[in-house]
Amino acid sequence: MYNSFWNPMRSPFAGVIGTNHAPSIDELLDLKALLVEPQDELDRLQMEISSLLYQKEKVQSYIAAHRAFMTPIRRIPLKYSPNSLSVACQQIEMRFEVWRRHLYFSPWFVGIGDIGNSDVYRRISGIRTWLERSGSLPLSISLHVNWRPNSFLQFSNHDVYDNLKLLIRTLVAFGCRFGNLLLSLSPAGIKTFNDLSTSQFPNLRSFRVRDANIYNKHKRFWDNEEISAHSNVPFASLLTRMPALRRLRIDEIRVRGGGYLALPLRWELLTDLNLQTSNASTTYGLNTIEAFDYSSKNI
Repeated sequence: MYNSFWNPMRSPFAGVIGTNHAPSIDELLDLKALLVEPQDELDRLQMEISSLLYQKEKVQSYIAAHRAFMTPIRRIPLKYSPNSLSVACQQIEMRFEVWRRHLYFSPWFVGIGDIGNSDVYRRISGIRTWLERSGSLPLSISLHVNWRPNSFLQFSNHDVYDNLKLLIRTLVAFGCRFGNLLLSLSPAGIKTFNDLSTSQFPNLRSFRVRDANIYNKHKRFWDNEEISAHSNVPFASLLTRMPALRRLRIDEIRVRGGGYLALPLRWELLTDLNLQTSNASTTYGLNTIEAFDYSSKNI
């Protein structure tokens, strides 16, 4: 009965509801008179709703205040005081720290811990799953490998190199979606990335490359005659596969004989060129004349 009373089809304007009817002056007066009662009813209902919501909040607060006594933490025996729980957490944390030290600094423990290839494979599998689930979205990839020799690790150089190649193959399979790429590798690592990534990077806009071993005081794992005899710019052919490159940053890459000017870039598209080096010698440094030469490439 209540619902039918406010049925629009029972209104004297039922025939024009939902149309573009323009009411006359007399009809406007009738509309104002017609809406007085329903507006009063709407205000009354709103007050009732506000009152019910207030009562609902009070009941909810009452229930929450009493349910707090029923939480599992309240049923822990009294002998386990909050202080004892705090001490227990600290002891667990200290024990984990002891295990961590044993793990990283004990040659015997590392040997039986089997940390190495299996963990690398799981990590690469996770990376592949993430890349596949990302659909067709552009990717920002940062690859950092800073290998340092440690006497207590039981891994061979061959294992490290094989793991790096496996990781690179996983990444370059999605190279067509690269939007930003950062390679922080040794010279041979950069050469390996170059050799394994034979496809194009059509959507790559930003590329940064750096020598990860530049500050390593130890003899570098990648330093050998093959690398020394290789091109002065191990990533040069990579640049030829980046037709849309806009931003290039080179950090600590030793390019001899002004080799930067010979980089196979589409200089007319380049908007940002950043050459970073901590070596102030004329062999690897950048003098003022060379800087102007690079600038003139884009003018």
